[in-house]
Amino acid sequence: MSNGIQRRQNEENSIVMLAAQRQLYSEAKNTETIVAFFSLFLPFLCACIQIVVKDNTVLNTVVYIIPIISMVISIFLEKYIEKEKETAAFIQQQVDTYVYQMPWDKRLFGDNKNINSTIAEKSNKYLRKEGNEDKLHNWYTPKVDTFPIKKGILECQKENFSWDIGLRKRYRAISIAFIIMLSVIIFGIGIVQDEKPSVLVYRMAFVFPLIQWLSEIVKSLSADIRRLEKVNDLMSISEEKTIEDLQDIQKDIFEHRKSCRSIPNFFYRIYKKRDENNASRTIEIEANSCRDSSN
Repeated sequence: MSNGIQRRQNEENSIVMLAAQRQLYSEAKNTETIVAFFSLFLPFLCACIQIVVKDNTVLNTVVYIIPIISMVISIFLEKYIEKEKETAAFIQQQVDTYVYQMPWDKRLFGDNKNINSTIAEKSNKYLRKEGNEDKLHNWYTPKVDTFPIKKGILECQKENFSWDIGLRKRYRAISIAFIIMLSVIIFGIGIVQDEKPSVLVYRMAFVFPLIQWLSEIVKSLSADIRRLEKVNDLMSISEEKTIEDLQDIQKDIFEHRKSCRSIPNFFYRIYKKRDENNASRTIEIEANSCRDSSN
């Protein structure tokens, strides 16, 4: 017997809303690429250019100033990214509560605002770019349709989180290693040029933006991981969930989506197939267990 999740998630209105949130997250990630340019590649580029212009006092000074300006620009862009992610998370929350047939609890989720104009604008933009809706169908694995409704909701919630913790831990570790490597290269350039210690200190102008970016990355990813582990603990409790329990979990998912650090698409794609297979296999095991217990 169907719990209706499969039908509701593939209805036209659900697809349009999913298209809108995809577009908003895509725009946020594009802006984060610009932040990475200002925070990482521009300072590193300036450190390389400084080799050529070091004898020109004016240009040498400009090269040292540019990374500081780029760091300030990055801070302002982060505010824009936060707004985009909050709107995308809100749209996804509207989709989920409809697909789950979960009451919108104002105390947990805040006001249920009408943002249809934003949904229309962003969904049209996404669908024009992608050309079709195929990627948005079966947002949740169709297998969840066979569970009792509360079990189906829980499996959908698990599907949102099953791959996320490991992905963020890997991205955090690689980010730390990457910044250490760039910092070593920047100071290495100065050492190779036999710069005096007082001049080497000036190279912190190139390193500060890198450290600022890394600080934000590590802080946000660490918060994401703690939040995900907390939600995972709630989901793992073996006793049957009430709708109130599921609403509490959904609140944490909503908060995570609003504030989590976006993972670059290229990094996500490296592990995408494996993580999706693991999630699908987990739901298959849950479905078999559910059938066995009902026999």
